[in-house]
Parts: sequence; structure tokens; C-alpha cells
Amino acid sequence: MKWRKPDLSPVPLVCLGAAISGMLLEPARAMPSIAMIVMSAYVLIETPAVHFRKFFRDPVLIVLTLVFFVYVASALNSTEDHAYLMERIRIKLPFLALPVAMVVLKGKITPAKFCSMLYLFLLLVTVTAVLITWDFFKNFKHVIELYS
Repeated sequence: MKWRKPDLSPVPLVCLGAAISGMLLEPARAMPSIAMIVMSAYVLIETPAVHFRKFFRDPVLIVLTLVFFVYVASALNSTEDHAYLMERIRIKLPFLALPVAMVVLKGKITPAKFCSMLYLFLLLVTVTAVLITWDFFKNFKHVIELYS
């Protein structure tokens, strides 16, 4: 009996669902990181040369990757507590794999669905930023005191 390679085609969509649910549900805070690690492993298992070639040819995904490096650069300039900084970067590191994982999804779904997922990601980031900004201004004096 020959060994057959298992069908891993549902892995990208399941991981994307897990990442989104982990962002929305408080008890599942580790889910996005686990999903990104699984997606990274999937990219490395399923024809990595093809996926990385597609990634480096897509300017949208390159820009999404640069967002992570902008975060790192701004964090290096804004804090002197390097232990805290390394912890925050370690927590955000799996999201560096998100644009590469999008290459896998791009081949599995239609371009319209792919763009819809990118818009959903943008919407989640925007809503999160607005909520954090609202909370900051609602508790402005308290937050400023904490920063002092």
C-alpha cells in the first residue's frame, strides 16, 4: 500500500477563520498566533518556492509586511524598556507570516473573495484602532497620568 499525501487544501481557510475568531473572542487570544504558525508551516510544506515567488511579485502583500517593520521601528524609538519591547514583538511576530499566508489563500479562492478578506482585515484593524482611540480620549487624564 502506497503512502498518499494528505489533502491539506482546507488548512488555509480554517486557519484564517481561527485567526479572526481569536481576534474577536477574549478567551481565544492565542488562536491568531497558532493559526499564523500553522499557515507558515503550510507555506513551507506546500511548494514553498512557488509561494515565495508569488509573494515577492505582489506589491500589496509586500506593503502589508512593511507595516510590521514600521511597528518595530516606531517601538524602538518610543521605549527604553527593551524587555517589554521584545515581549511585544514576540507576540506580534506570527503576524509577519500573515501576508505570506495570504499567497496560499490567493491561489485557493477567487480574486473577489481575496479582496474581500483584505478589506475585512482592514476593517478589523480600523475598528480596533477607533475603539482604542475612543478609550484613550474617554480616559484621557488617567492614561496621561499612567504614562507619567
